[in-house]
Amino acid sequence: TVRLTVTNQYGCSHSESMELTIEDGNSSLNQFTNVVCKGQSVTYTTNNLCTSYQWGVEGGTIQYVSNDSCTILWDKDPTSGYGIIKITKSGCPTGVCDEEEFYKVYIMGGDNPIIGEVYFCSGQFQQRYSINPIPNASYIWRISSKNGSGNISLIDSTKPTCITNFLSFTGTFTLSCEVKSSIPACSTYQRTTNITVYNFSVNGDTELCYGEDATFIIAPGMSGSNKHVILKLSGIIQYEYTTSDSVITIPHQYLTQSDDHYSIEVIIDMGQSMTCTTTKDFKVMDPVLPPFSI
Repeated sequence: TVRLTVTNQYGCSHSESMELTIEDGNSSLNQFTNVVCKGQSVTYTTNNLCTSYQWGVEGGTIQYVSNDSCTILWDKDPTSGYGIIKITKSGCPTGVCDEEEFYKVYIMGGDNPIIGEVYFCSGQFQQRYSINPIPNASYIWRISSKNGSGNISLIDSTKPTCITNFLSFTGTFTLSCEVKSSIPACSTYQRTTNITVYNFSVNGDTELCYGEDATFIIAPGMSGSNKHVILKLSGIIQYEYTTSDSVITIPHQYLTQSDDHYSIEVIIDMGQSMTCTTTKDFKVMDPVLPPFSI
């Protein structure tokens, strides 16, 4: 029995009750196996309690179907890592639900990529990566190669989800995950992804002559990426613009305060709603006064 009680702001209540009958929810499939190899063909049969069964599948191809039997070739790569069998039954006896049933079938060896961002700014020290889980499988995460400086460590490296600590690392490394199951025909597969951690800088002079344009170079250049450039003096924006160039120029008209410190901030668009920010401080020197006489 389910009872719903509603109480208003004055403390008055009213209740309604409903009796529910829970019918047999047993599976319609005989000897159902929820893990298969990619490319494997499997025949599924029902317990034949109902008069009609309609079959549907996601992540595979139906090769043969009858009322109480269906042969499925698991040949596709669903993004979730599993396919779905849908059975719509009717004409069922009393006590058996006359409804749709859904069964998840996990596909070993399919296109099960590592999920997570593949590039970061230095200073973002921790990131989570995952792979679609397979029931009763084991996982081994590794750093299989590294080209850069600093250290990397892994947390929870035996689970479907792994946390990577970049620590002081900048450069590129390869993260791999080996998945093992108890199915002899496809007991092991491995997936990899390359990850880059950028350490951007604005290179150029820290002291500039009065009346000259200021030129700086962003490294690494990230050709094609938009860079929003902001010039500030005492925290107040003096000039800003956007460019895809790695060479940025501040016109001298905006650098009129001599013997004062300016700062330049560059926001680099990395795509996928991610940005990296780097800054540089510089000073404009006093103007050179003309001589009184020659």
